Amino acid sequence: MITYGAVVWWPRTKLATAVNKLQHMQRLACMATTGCMRTTPTAALEAMLGLPPLHLFIQQEATMAAVRLKTLDLWGKRVTQHTGLLEELNNELPSTRAINDRIPKQFIFDKKYKIQLHQDHHCEGLRPTELRIFTDDGSKTVNGTGAGVFSEDLNIHIATPLGVHNTVFQAECLGISLAVLAITTRKVKDHSIRILSDSMSVLQALSTTQSTLGSSTNVTNALIRWGYTIR
Repeated sequence: MITYGAVVWWPRTKLATAVNKLQHMQRLACMATTGCMRTTPTAALEAMLGLPPLHLFIQQEATMAAVRLKTLDLWGKRVTQHTGLLEELNNELPSTRAINDRIPKQFIFDKKYKIQLHQDHHCEGLRPTELRIFTDDGSKTVNGTGAGVFSEDLNIHIATPLGVHNTVFQAECLGISLAVLAITTRKVKDHSIRILSDSMSVLQALSTTQSTLGSSTNVTNALIRWGYTIR
């Protein structure tokens, strides 16, 4: 409740008087939660409960609101005291200057592919017409992530490095997308195609009819054109 509209009034949290009042309010909540002695320092209570100082939390919420408004193209260009929040964020974290997107919720019911979340040992090697493609991502390191696609049946050998800001989930999605693109390029027909991935989170995201993730939505849209089994 206290952070409501913080994107406008957050500069007040830089004043010592406001910080003290916010600290006093948070201290009352911490004491009520822990039942501590009156002499216990507020900083110790916050550390025990995992609570950031209230004025910093307000600044964080204001920053998130500013980024959201800018992404929706609702952030005005007029320079005022409170709009300096976004400029401070960009100076501290240059990566926040990158283009963001906000993916609307999508419902996809017409899926021509199947998701198999378990391994079927009884069907191994029993489908000679089935083409198999393996996808994987490299573990996330200081150098970033990467996606790989391999298929002996279709002679596919793809290795794509990604940046340091990409997640493992995005790398897995890209691997499946690259597999679909490779199949499309080769114009494969009259075959059952199985894409194998070791990412349960991606498979679960592709199995739902509702999507708010841009990377998984792109994969879903690509797979709709083909009758794949992904597991």
